[in-house]
Amino acid sequence: MNFLKNTRDEILTLGADNSQELKWYVDAAFAVHPEMKSHTGAVFTLGKGAIISNSTKQKSNVRSSTAPEFFSFYLFKQLHH
Repeated sequence: MNFLKNTRDEILTLGADNSQELKWYVDAAFAVHPEMKSHTGAVFTLGKGAIISNSTKQKSNVRSSTAPEFFSFYLFKQLHH
């Protein structure tokens, strides 16, 4: 919430370039929910603009902080292959 409060007056500028590069950025946060489930977020970009974004609670509990990262990659690979 601090980020939203501190940036509410900033202007969002979307742009395009000629790179025609498609990229996925995927990340996960370990055990951030009360039931110790992790959270995954992803953004799909074309050039400078975000085309798709998604954020979701992972369905299973894991014991390692690296496991949510692998699960995130697998989940988005399956959804957007």
